[in-house]
Amino acid sequence: MWRLSKSAGRGELQRFGDLRKQASDEDYLAEVIDIASDSVLNRLLIKTNKSSFAVEHAQAAGNWLVVSASGNQVLTYLLSSGEQKSAVFGTIPLCSPDGNLLAVNGEPGEVKLYALGGTESRDYSFPDPVSFKQFSGDGKRLLVLTATQNVYILDVKAAPSLVSSAPSVVK
Repeated sequence: MWRLSKSAGRGELQRFGDLRKQASDEDYLAEVIDIASDSVLNRLLIKTNKSSFAVEHAQAAGNWLVVSASGNQVLTYLLSSGEQKSAVFGTIPLCSPDGNLLAVNGEPGEVKLYALGGTESRDYSFPDPVSFKQFSGDGKRLLVLTATQNVYILDVKAAPSLVSSAPSVVK
């Protein structure tokens, strides 16, 4: 991630004439790199609308870039086109391993689930604040741990349903 207000970001942008024409100093240049081959898979411009937000974190998942921004904003970009597809409110975004789902924390005790690039959510409420969440390897379930150490496993591929809930064992 390169901030275009910094000399390093401007220097990197000079290599990409197509993006340079659209960029302003308030924007960011994002590059997705394949570490194994040490090659740039894709790059895109994150337009901030004259610094209306700052990028805090970004992660790539499949053909998507998910950006956490100031003001509890989560933005999704389609890497193949560089187009922003959605903007939702939430924190701590998490992409499913298959790159199809996005889970974000909403209000305390709430997880919102989106199709990546979409704005319609399935909302899950818990009696306590959410401390941790993680998708299963196949992306079909979402584990949610609350601040009171209760564990919930959600079946996120089927209709919204709670698969199990059990208090954790503390030794």
